[in-house]
Amino acid sequence: MADRRRTADDPGPARDAALAELVAWAGHRLPRLIDEVCEAVRERIPLYREDDVVPRDDLRRSVAANLTFMISGLGDPGVTPDRAAPSETGRRRAHQRAPLPEVL
Repeated sequence: MADRRRTADDPGPARDAALAELVAWAGHRLPRLIDEVCEAVRERIPLYREDDVVPRDDLRRSVAANLTFMISGLGDPGVTPDRAAPSETGRRRAHQRAPLPEVL
């Protein structure tokens, strides 16, 4: 692994600060983001409009777990986040016979 030394011209510190600010903002707004994503998914993807395939509380649980997964991945780009949340969502949707394109 190469030793990468930062210089005054390196955008790394500013990028790191901006990323930390984004993670803090998203973490603070997480409940609202979950609500907004659930609403957008239900409006835009027919599979999620009715509760017959994916119940509303299941969608909310998945959105919460997956947004948390994404935010944690941004928080420390050097660490591979635990992929349990998206994997579990995929397994549940497969058991629910949800079409893959809509799940993705």
